[in-house]
Amino acid sequence: MRADLDTAHRTRIKLDWKTGVAATDWNAVAKKEHLDQLTVELRKLEDNIREVYMEMLQLQNREQEMRDISGEPPGLPHACCRFSAPRCAHVASLTRCR
Repeated sequence: MRADLDTAHRTRIKLDWKTGVAATDWNAVAKKEHLDQLTVELRKLEDNIREVYMEMLQLQNREQEMRDISGEPPGLPHACCRFSAPRCAHVASLTRCR
């Protein structure tokens, strides 16, 4: 039992997990569609851009959900900033004068 535990602690597993553009077999795509290297690179870039865009939309949706959950109006942080910035400047001027 102890030997099994020692073996388990020493065992390492390397996992290479690819998703999206990285998981696409671009050589197979190029052969299937008879594409040159430049066209393949352009397709890769196009897919990368599409993935980034989809992630941005997902982040925007999550941000909106968090705003809906918290119930704060979007302008509240800006209002707090408007009040605290002059206050900080005033305190800084008072400490500098002393």
